[in-house]
Amino acid sequence: MALEVVLGEAVREPEAAWPLVRAGLRSGAPWSRRGALAVLRAWPPGRAPADADALLRRAEAEEPDARLRTEIGEVRRGLSGSGD
Repeated sequence: MALEVVLGEAVREPEAAWPLVRAGLRSGAPWSRRGALAVLRAWPPGRAPADADALLRRAEAEEPDARLRTEIGEVRRGLSGSGD
């Protein structure tokens, strides 16, 4: 639950929160995964970390919740600027 709270605040300065975003995407708690996605949505355009796409692809492939899996894919495509 602490990770969810911290991720909620990290939306204000997303670039400083990359380690927390990574932890949130790997969390077993869906609300932490959603919190990580909220931070990624706030990321400055064109400045995503180099490993963001790979991390999001893995999270998308492993996500058991269909709606959350769709959200992960949307965020991934938005960060990469691609349609794949």
